[in-house]
Amino acid sequence: MGIKMILSASAITLATVTSTFTQAANVNWGYFQHGEEEVVLPAQWGDFFPACNGLEQSPIDIQNTTEENRGEFKFDYENTPLHVLNNGHTIEVEYEPGSSMRIDGDEYRLLQFHFHTPSEHLVDGSNFPMEMHLVHANTSGELAVIGVLIKEGKSNKIFEKIISNAPAQAGTNEIDDEEINVANLLPENTSEYFNYAGSLTTPPCSEGVRWFVMKKSIEFSESQIEDFEHIIHLNARPVQEVNARTIYKNDD
Repeated sequence: MGIKMILSASAITLATVTSTFTQAANVNWGYFQHGEEEVVLPAQWGDFFPACNGLEQSPIDIQNTTEENRGEFKFDYENTPLHVLNNGHTIEVEYEPGSSMRIDGDEYRLLQFHFHTPSEHLVDGSNFPMEMHLVHANTSGELAVIGVLIKEGKSNKIFEKIISNAPAQAGTNEIDDEEINVANLLPENTSEYFNYAGSLTTPPCSEGVRWFVMKKSIEFSESQIEDFEHIIHLNARPVQEVNARTIYKNDD
């Protein structure tokens, strides 16, 4: 059984994201006030980006779930050169074309993955030290994001390559002779996850994003989490109201 799509009336497309992120670039939004520079904080995002006031916003506190077989992912992630971007809001790895996942027979290509601290999604009221988001788009430009929760534990070799090459200031560090594969950052069990209809967690907060949050977490060491926090500090949007949405839980 394929994964059932749970979209609001209008799916967010990559073209929409591109145009609205241009607008977002003109607003100095962020997560906390630093120095004397005025920052538009999460509580005020909706004053500049109307979608941030929507009824299907992300992240959420995952609880009161509905059990249903939502299907299995089919991942086809290839190696990609290590291009690490610090965009001022997160550390992001841009992925070369050719990697994808399949959902209900529809292929979604992997665009990039990035990190937040602490985790943006909560599970039964509790958060994790970090969270990774894998952003995908299909041929129609509709977006699907996989969220992976990260707890403190043993050091992760793949993340060490990323964080040790992350620019301390906004910019990109391109290391073409070093490759990574994000498949090595997924939990061993990807058949257990939560599924709901949400939005981008950063301005412009556009809705219609398919969210799949893995139930099983991965581990980064305490020092690796601290290294990320040292560069980016806190970059998690507070949880939003669930409203009338159903949160599905897929188990083995």
